[in-house]
Amino acid sequence: MERLRLFLALFLSLAQGFFFCAMAAEDHTRKLVEGAKKEAKLVVYTSMNVRDATLLLQEFKKRYPFIDTQLYRSNSQKLLPRIELEARTKKHQADVFTASFPIWNELIRQGLVARYQSPESQRYPKELKDPNGYWTILNLQIMGMAYNTRLVPPDDAPKRYEDLLGAKWKKQEIGMDYRDNVWFAVMMEIMGESEGLNFMKRLAAKNLYMRENKSLLLQLMAAGEFLVLANVYVDTAMEFIKAGAPVEWLPGRDPVPASTHLLGLYSFASHPNAAKLFVDFLLSKEGQRSLSSGAVVKFPANPEVESELRAKIKGHKLHPIDPTQASRYDRLTENFKEIFWKK
Repeated sequence: MERLRLFLALFLSLAQGFFFCAMAAEDHTRKLVEGAKKEAKLVVYTSMNVRDATLLLQEFKKRYPFIDTQLYRSNSQKLLPRIELEARTKKHQADVFTASFPIWNELIRQGLVARYQSPESQRYPKELKDPNGYWTILNLQIMGMAYNTRLVPPDDAPKRYEDLLGAKWKKQEIGMDYRDNVWFAVMMEIMGESEGLNFMKRLAAKNLYMRENKSLLLQLMAAGEFLVLANVYVDTAMEFIKAGAPVEWLPGRDPVPASTHLLGLYSFASHPNAAKLFVDFLLSKEGQRSLSSGAVVKFPANPEVESELRAKIKGHKLHPIDPTQASRYDRLTENFKEIFWKK
């Protein structure tokens, strides 16, 4: 009976905690909705491709049809000077932005990102969110290898990146996106710079088939121009696999390297309530499912959301590149150019 009483007391305490958390979340959303109805607008800056970003905004508007949405798209390196210009001239347009990791240290240093810890971010592990609330990772770009299944039997396919260094792979049989310095940077984190630089130098010495654009490289590999692609995202490969191309993707290491796409609020947002609703939506299970299924197929950052891309790395751990290490990124980019561009 004493154990039963303790169990009931614990159950009631947990139930009460869940109840109050749910009530707090509802109150939080209600207040944001009231403010967003007055603002009636949201401006999103993103480096995501226009099609995917537009589809996500459409899903957001299904929930909040009273918010008029506007999208500005550019690559991450061009977003930074635009945001800086708005802050300097006090002609603020952006409310929220999503972009790849390299620019975030500078955004935070200049005070251009507002702190906001979304209730939805509680579902995310610590390595996927800033402890001070400046950003949360929206989605991951999982890096691995691909090979031509018509020309390379599964038993002969490389299982690890180090297998690419073997004598069986001849001149121009391994392809590489020679612009992918992010892959280089996260591999340095995983392998350590000494081992990583040694690996990259030996890989460059293989006389690779070098082009930019992963989709183009997959097309060429499927056509038999080369046999193995050393660096390609799982979502890009899955598009070809679904289309019936002779392509298979596999992780080249455990933990699996991943680039990161971050989400945060502009410090001078004209529509802060709408911006917070958008952040909450994108980080929620509903938003993450919109991001990872149907017309948009990206790797969801929320670990509670299953997807076909997550299934491809089942049994492996992930190593997202650390956004706070962007200060090392310029130096690593120079290392990358020195090793591969001279080839």
